[in-house]
Order: sequence, then structure tokens, then C-alpha cells
Amino acid sequence: MLRGTMIDNRDQVERLVAKLRESLPLFATVTPEVAAVAGDEGGIVCKVELGPENDDRALFASITHLRFGHTGTIARQITAYQKHRVKRLRRLGHGVCV
Repeated sequence: MLRGTMIDNRDQVERLVAKLRESLPLFATVTPEVAAVAGDEGGIVCKVELGPENDDRALFASITHLRFGHTGTIARQITAYQKHRVKRLRRLGHGVCV
């Protein structure tokens, strides 16, 4: 990430994080890029609890690299944030796979 370059809109992030907290727990799947330890730094970072079948381990991943269910207002807001972030990353020349 380029120093001094702000990809996210701070107000948008704060509103979305507040909505995310209200909606917990959320269930998401990890994209292949996260499974391969790829992705950009920054943005909204989520703790993904992998459950008892994975020794209760967890990983931290950018919300950009997670997939959520497609129901409800929060899903639409997450998708809008992800699309905006990917668009900004591409515009800045960062490769991002989603």
C-alpha cells in the first residue's frame, strides 16, 4: 500500500463497521485468495473464527476477501463497500483478486 494514500472513505467505513457490529455474528466464507494468504493490507479487517473442527483457530482477513450471505441490508452494504474498495485498489495499480 502506498503511504499517505487513503483508499477507504472514513465515514463510510465507520458507518459500515457500526452496522457490522449490530449484525454479529455474521457468517462468511473465505475466498481462495485468503486461503492462500493473499490480499491487500488495510480496510476493514475481520476476525474469522474457524470453529471447533479447526481447533477453534481464527484468522484475520480484509472484508474485501470474504463472502457473505446475500440477504438483508447489511449484505448489500458489505457488497457496495467491497466493490468500491476493489475499484479503488485497481485504480491505484494494486492487484486484487476477489
